[in-house]
Amino acid sequence: MDRKNDDKCLDYKPLNNYTDISLKELIHNQYNLEQFREMSPEEKNLVIKKIYQTTGASIRQIGRVIGMGKSIIERAIHKTIETSPCIQDD
Repeated sequence: MDRKNDDKCLDYKPLNNYTDISLKELIHNQYNLEQFREMSPEEKNLVIKKIYQTTGASIRQIGRVIGMGKSIIERAIHKTIETSPCIQDD
């Protein structure tokens, strides 16, 4: 009962709440938004997924900040999850 464990499922990880302005600055500092429009769709999807996972921002907020529609952001996140090399359908 008194054994130490490394369970992470019970840990609480607070998410940062960003305003649109602070999220835009954060994204601009980490990713070059000027080149975002010229990226291939696969690269865009990976960048969008990274932004979603690292910031914890909502899909709608990311769409507003980047200037893309909510459904495009959703597809990018779910498409990269489905085609991730870690997930295999057997």
